[in-house]
Amino acid sequence: AEYPFDTVKTRVQSTALSYRGPVDCIVRTFQREGVRAFYQGVTPRLLTYGVVKSTLFSIYERAHGVCGSTALAGAMAGAVNTLVSCPVEIIKSKLQIYQRLPGKVYDGPLQRAQALIAAHRPVSPARP
Repeated sequence: AEYPFDTVKTRVQSTALSYRGPVDCIVRTFQREGVRAFYQGVTPRLLTYGVVKSTLFSIYERAHGVCGSTALAGAMAGAVNTLVSCPVEIIKSKLQIYQRLPGKVYDGPLQRAQALIAAHRPVSPARP
């Protein structure tokens, strides 16, 4: 239900793109890139939605069994779940602001994931 509205929201909020508002974004995106542009980023979302939600509920159930507090279990599950959901959201957002313009090669979820890993790869400690 969130697509294509989430793509429009992400593009309007992005500092990499400049639109006068949601209507301008919709019109310009449709004219330049077509309908497919509004659904960029949906693949990683669909492929990981079940994993993200099952992780959230599994952690919540285990935490609730240990601590007995609904609020504390929810906080713990939410905190741990960010390790799974945040990288997916970053990839989705990067794909949503990617513009399909003539002569520009489209890179999909795998290329965005590789770029994300390369940009945020932990630096190994210097050897003496």
